Amino acid sequence: ENRKNPQEFLENLSSEGILLLERIQSFPPDANVQVSDLNDEEALNFILPHTQKVDLNNDGLIAGPNGAKGFQFPPPNAPQGVKDAWDDATATMSEKDVMLLSGKFMSLLISSNIHVDENGKVTFTEPDDPDWQNPFDDPGFSYQDSVKNFLEGNELSKNFNSPEIYERIKTLLTMLGDTFDEHKVA
Repeated sequence: ENRKNPQEFLENLSSEGILLLERIQSFPPDANVQVSDLNDEEALNFILPHTQKVDLNNDGLIAGPNGAKGFQFPPPNAPQGVKDAWDDATATMSEKDVMLLSGKFMSLLISSNIHVDENGKVTFTEPDDPDWQNPFDDPGFSYQDSVKNFLEGNELSKNFNSPEIYERIKTLLTMLGDTFDEHKVA
């Protein structure tokens, strides 16, 4: 029921209840969430645990209270097969390795919103701009192709990394690609 109208739920909470949610969500002690200012996604993500966050506007970002926006991979709106493959591939990885792989995919979201005009001027489309692009929502997006592109990029940057970093990235990406194959992820 709280998922259907998270703002109403929050507006009916006492100030102590809001403070408890702020602590549960690891907000700093001086946080002051203005419940009346939250949209549905922000309100719902304020209530939900981290593992159940939502992306209602499908922008590839998770909105939280006070204007916070974050990225998680796989995105909440990714197909279940992608989520299952990711869970399997990362089950035994260190947090550092999981963050390394997540960062590769986050770079796709960022690079999709960087533009260079004919004069070389670089601009960035902000997340709330109507021209913001979520590559994961593109019907032609391929998780497998992304892994292949990351592997090609790793080869191209081989001379700029230590042999250990190069091999680590190659191993992690290969493992992820193989797991995507096992789960029949496109």
